[in-house]
Amino acid sequence: MNALEINSPVLISAQALADSLTGEGGPLVVDCRYALADPEQGWRAFVDAHLPTAVYCHLDRDLADLSRTVHGHGRHPLPAALVFTQRLLAWGWRPGRKLVAYDAAGGAVAAARLWWMMRLLGQPAQVLDGGWQAWQALQTMVESGSPSIPTQLDVTVASVADTHFEERVLPGSEHLPSLLEQGGLLLDARTAERFRGDIEPIDRVAGHVPGAQNRPYQSNLDGQGLFKPAAVLRQEFEALLGTCPAGQVVHMCGSGV
Repeated sequence: MNALEINSPVLISAQALADSLTGEGGPLVVDCRYALADPEQGWRAFVDAHLPTAVYCHLDRDLADLSRTVHGHGRHPLPAALVFTQRLLAWGWRPGRKLVAYDAAGGAVAAARLWWMMRLLGQPAQVLDGGWQAWQALQTMVESGSPSIPTQLDVTVASVADTHFEERVLPGSEHLPSLLEQGGLLLDARTAERFRGDIEPIDRVAGHVPGAQNRPYQSNLDGQGLFKPAAVLRQEFEALLGTCPAGQVVHMCGSGV
């Protein structure tokens, strides 16, 4: 992990983001709103209202390669690094420019996915703490309509996408048994009801992977939809991990996000 990844703050407040948009050299703002039950809902919401200067990112088309699902790679397998980098450049991003992602889930879902993918590239990115709702609470400016298409930058894609996303992704479920036998931990981020198998609105089989533990992603947020303080999250995760080293933790959910 390079210094850029370590030192870049993960979260940015709505007020701090608003302040950064007033001058030159602001971040690329990316709207990642998405609903699994209605994949185009996020785009409709974006056209209706979005943060100033924002571009729209579709989870299925921009942050995943759905062609790989037919080969058993899950619901939202990662695209190739080169393909992802080409998408970033089409949005007007350039190497070294900060990116801020937001969604309507406090930043904990598709926005976090985009942040993580930028992290794999070693590029600066942040998540809007509290997401779209936090921006609305500021009662400040929003825009509507489709984004303007920026001029393509003259950047060699290969100079940016010099990494393989798969380096931090467990290759397949066949590796899970050995990981668990060696003291590893599989954390399932779905809701408790889905983990228990009480309900299952998407998959054919309810329940969870044998040996997994449940940590619903909503548990990372407080009552206002903001991320809990880092010290609180550390305490909660340390209690959950016990003696398991952080490097032996594998995260999963229902959609690969």
